[in-house]
Amino acid sequence: MEASDINEQRKHIEKTAKRKKIHDFSEGPVWDEHLNRWLVEVRGANNNTDKKTENRLKKRFRRKDQAWKWWTEQQEKIRDGTWNPARLVKTTTFSEARVQFIELRRNTRSALSVKPHLRPWGRVFDQDRLSLVTEDRITEVRNRRLDDGIKKSTVDSDLAWLKSMYSWLESTGKYVNDPTRRIEYFYENDERLLYLTPPWLVEEALADQFYRLLQACNNGPWFLAPMVILSTFTGLRSGNVRGLKWSWVYLNSRTLVVPMTRAKGKKTITIPLDSMTPTEPIVYQTLCHLYETRHERGTSEYVFPHHAVPHQPITDGPFSSAWGKARIDSGVAQDFSHSHNDSFHYHDLRHTFATWHVMLGTDLYVVMKLLGHSNIEQTQRYAHLAPGFLQNNDVKRDGWLPKVFPNRRASGGESRAETATSGPTVLRAKFFRSIGSGKNQQKDAKGSRR
Repeated sequence: MEASDINEQRKHIEKTAKRKKIHDFSEGPVWDEHLNRWLVEVRGANNNTDKKTENRLKKRFRRKDQAWKWWTEQQEKIRDGTWNPARLVKTTTFSEARVQFIELRRNTRSALSVKPHLRPWGRVFDQDRLSLVTEDRITEVRNRRLDDGIKKSTVDSDLAWLKSMYSWLESTGKYVNDPTRRIEYFYENDERLLYLTPPWLVEEALADQFYRLLQACNNGPWFLAPMVILSTFTGLRSGNVRGLKWSWVYLNSRTLVVPMTRAKGKKTITIPLDSMTPTEPIVYQTLCHLYETRHERGTSEYVFPHHAVPHQPITDGPFSSAWGKARIDSGVAQDFSHSHNDSFHYHDLRHTFATWHVMLGTDLYVVMKLLGHSNIEQTQRYAHLAPGFLQNNDVKRDGWLPKVFPNRRASGGESRAETATSGPTVLRAKFFRSIGSGKNQQKDAKGSRR
């Protein structure tokens, strides 16, 4: 062996020995300049076993405050006797860990999502031990699903839940070798932006996609038309509409509040009922009718309760079936199939709400707040729809929807809140007639004011 090789080997041994220098963790975390990390080691007796044995946990942190926080938490658990560093045994299968994680999420908002998103991984790994589920195997399964025609966004969602499961295993100290840590998402560029044609851009009623869609919904179940109205004029997501509670609706102030526990961005969202149509309160009138007739659907806290179980919201099955039929009957599905080679989804009503707002001149920051976006970049996708929105923010907001709720005279007249129509059926009938009436619209409006 040459002298240079001997010197290199000696340097490597000295460097390794220096890195393996015994640290004193009794006083807290220790900084390791070679690893550029804060090292923490906690030792204590495991009181949750038949025989008391000394166990230890080791972790690395980039930040000092995180290291001290974790070390303090472990010391408190040692003092009160709840410290249990036991991990899942080496024979634990992926299926057992998956079942534990699903059970943990059973009473949470994501209870219905976790199981189907973990199912594709379970088909492959359920019979394997956790130690055999490696990064290479997960990547292989992910790429195979793409070859089978699964969308990148769907694969990313499934991977996110798998990462969440391993994060839970690691945070609880049950399994620390996370094979998903270095697997990155595809982050598919979502350029899909479909929306209904604004009613003020069409002259004939049959060319108005919203008119045709609402008419088809009116021929469906009782809940479909009000749901479409809410999503189109408030931007609510499908899950928030189906799970809408009366405690979220404030008819006196004409606002709707989605609590942060039910909002996707984990932030409370306050939405005016008719931010886009202040002079034609179609959302307010629809909710008033639903509130006045709520006893017909049983006593329930939900605006759209399940027909058989009133204390539960309406399920996705009947809703999806009715929505799919309305899309086809209205011709909206065919419109987008021919023009965009794509299908019009219920979530596109949310895009419609944002698009119409921007076209009417609403500032992007206001639209961001109405949609509940966490940053302006998410809302920026609608900016091209209104190239002059910063210069011209005084676009007229009334008049493009028919005056189905004409204002009373200011002297001695009743307020609009006190003159609610008999319900959405009458509302929609007036809405449809007034859209197609053309010249008769102004006469009807004048006659209703007398």
